[in-house]
Amino acid sequence: MISIRPIQLEDATLFLAFMKQLDLETPYMLYEPNERSTSVQEVENEIIRLNETKQIFIALAQEQVIGFIMIKSGQLKRNRHTAYIVIGIRAKYHGLGLGTRLLQTAENWAIQKQIHRLELTVMTHNQVALALYQKMGFEIEGICKENLYIDGKFVDEYYMGKLLAVK
Repeated sequence: MISIRPIQLEDATLFLAFMKQLDLETPYMLYEPNERSTSVQEVENEIIRLNETKQIFIALAQEQVIGFIMIKSGQLKRNRHTAYIVIGIRAKYHGLGLGTRLLQTAENWAIQKQIHRLELTVMTHNQVALALYQKMGFEIEGICKENLYIDGKFVDEYYMGKLLAVK
């Protein structure tokens, strides 16, 4: 059974190990394999700083972190209605609906916080993620040309957004 919940301080070690494994498994995250130098203390500090404008939800299976979604909204009056999201899922858990569940969790949190807009970037060749985001109502709003440099080549990213019905 897979559960999703807000990250807790005692998850720091497991979460860091998960992120390092994710860096090894997928070419679609920002960090390259073995590039992440974050310490457990830094992860703990990040968890302590979570507040009304930032949250991390983790997906767990058999007491191991298998996915996450981070939501971070603006902190000023002019941008606090907008939140940027980052999502990652271990490869062996792809295709089980976990991405949908994590995005729904993030949306519910955002609506509770009166966030009106979610946004993200995705590499243009990441067709699986692109299909998920479009299924969940995200629209391509632009293209960031040669935004990343991966394996000796520049890579484009789509800039995507979704407006939420906030009351």
